[in-house]
Amino acid sequence: MPQLIHSVQRVVRASPQVVFDMLVHPARHCEFDGSDTVRSTVTGPERLSLGDDFGMTMNKAVSYTSSNRVVEFEEGRRIAWQTGLFRGDKRILGGQVWRYELTDRGDGSTLVKESFDLTHARPAALLSRFAAGPTVANMRRTLERMASLYEG
Repeated sequence: MPQLIHSVQRVVRASPQVVFDMLVHPARHCEFDGSDTVRSTVTGPERLSLGDDFGMTMNKAVSYTSSNRVVEFEEGRRIAWQTGLFRGDKRILGGQVWRYELTDRGDGSTLVKESFDLTHARPAALLSRFAAGPTVANMRRTLERMASLYEG
């Protein structure tokens, strides 16, 4: 059975609410994206909440648009969105979930955990086998970039 959830974590020198405020604004995602694929927001609200759809302009050898739906939301603590092709409330293609969980360390810093969850993705085993390694490396760079925004 392939591993379906891949996670990394890092301490960021900012409060959970400050980090969360960055995550809920899709226009800011290109500031900390470690994969260098996120270019800009193309559709959706300025500030995300549960059930919101948003699209991002991406580029990984070719330009494309990702479609995302917020599937988990706990103010100041957790946000997750599922990437895929949606028709109404039904996902037709994709299904990987990007999740951020924030834990207050009590000293003004936050433990940020980012996960790439393939539990509902198609084809999950293939994605886990071929995408997990590069994705985990990109997630580490994402958290490094996020941390660098608050250092200094």
